[in-house]
Amino acid sequence: MTPREINIGHLSTAYHSNWILIGNDELEKDLGLKVNWELFGTGPLMIDAFKQGKLDLGYMGLPPALIGIDNGVPIKCVSGGHVEGTVMIGKKNHKLITLLNDDMGKVLEQFKGSVIGTPSVGSIHDAILNFYLEKHELKDQITVKNYKQAEYIAIDMEKGLLEGGVGTPALAVFAQTILDSHLIVPPNFLLPDNPSYGIFFHENIIKDQPEIV
Repeated sequence: MTPREINIGHLSTAYHSNWILIGNDELEKDLGLKVNWELFGTGPLMIDAFKQGKLDLGYMGLPPALIGIDNGVPIKCVSGGHVEGTVMIGKKNHKLITLLNDDMGKVLEQFKGSVIGTPSVGSIHDAILNFYLEKHELKDQITVKNYKQAEYIAIDMEKGLLEGGVGTPALAVFAQTILDSHLIVPPNFLLPDNPSYGIFFHENIIKDQPEIV
């Protein structure tokens, strides 16, 4: 990277604020820098890019960032993005959580002996799903399959390889376009008010170019 450029990683999540910045040139004007945007399928992949020195800034979920920091990746969170943002989808035979007394355990019991898809290990969606599987003692009865690109969760549901999926609301919308599925657990039921994602800077930028931060 030259001193006149900044490399920013982001996810495909449609409601992340980076899309507003990508849609215009205000950020480049404000910073006086050339901005290079790079799309990543999951947060853990973005962490790998930070580790390799390919990124200066990234928009991603907190769990992969925390895991990365714990493993020595030199990044710091400088701002929060939004709260919540994880949903669970199922096929039409799966009941909504509101029809099961708002009981997440009963929702998951519908998937005993089945496979649920979620983004990469370490993503916030994977972390939330596994939290509830452990809480309701279902880890040995439900298989979790991880994907580097969330859209493939819906595709494999359509193929009959998965019974459900956990991811962003965009996953629920996409799934409904290719198979007979529906949203069974909305964001406010999955760790309510969880800080879904943040804005992270490489420590070199914070140290050497604090005016950018």
